[in-house]
Amino acid sequence: QEMQTELKQIRDSLEQRVEQRTQELTQLNASLQREITDRKQAQLALAESEVRFRSIVQQSSDVIALLNPEGRINYISPQSERVMGYRPEELVGRSPFDFIHAEDLPRLQEAFGKVRQRTNLGIPTEFRFRHAHGQWVHLEALGTNLLDHPGIRSLLITSRDVSERNRAQAALREKTEELDRFFTVALDLLCIADTGGHFRRLNPQWEKVLGYS
Repeated sequence: QEMQTELKQIRDSLEQRVEQRTQELTQLNASLQREITDRKQAQLALAESEVRFRSIVQQSSDVIALLNPEGRINYISPQSERVMGYRPEELVGRSPFDFIHAEDLPRLQEAFGKVRQRTNLGIPTEFRFRHAHGQWVHLEALGTNLLDHPGIRSLLITSRDVSERNRAQAALREKTEELDRFFTVALDLLCIADTGGHFRRLNPQWEKVLGYS
């Protein structure tokens, strides 16, 4: 009788341990399933984010590049061929600093360092980039540090061609200087007045002819 009682106690104890272990395994399994589900959702969200990023990059008229911390190109958008004359595969793995005008290089390296250290103030940097055909293209670039972004882990650099804008500004300056020279040397009495009829500027002839300056 005592042996049967002892055996029953042992059996009950084993069954209790088995039940407890089963519960632990069930909880562990549920936890693992949640972890797998969370990871799948995170991976799906990351994949969707990458697809959206690629779509934005492909549709943008700007040249978008991803650089590693050392400054080498991990990715560059197809617009590089239109703006710079290089296909993306010709630039990946290269340093953009290899193509920068020597006079602009120190300023651009300083700007890159600020992007890497997250001390840039969102001010674009203008520089000259050597086109595949040899001429200099005037670019304006703005960088963002995305090294901590799980789907990117790079420095995002957005560049646009401002050569035409610079030519227009130069032409405007030249025209303004030409008009200023004409205003100064003209023998007629010329003036600039505001909408209220008040003189803002008189050319030298006023003083010569009428004594007013």
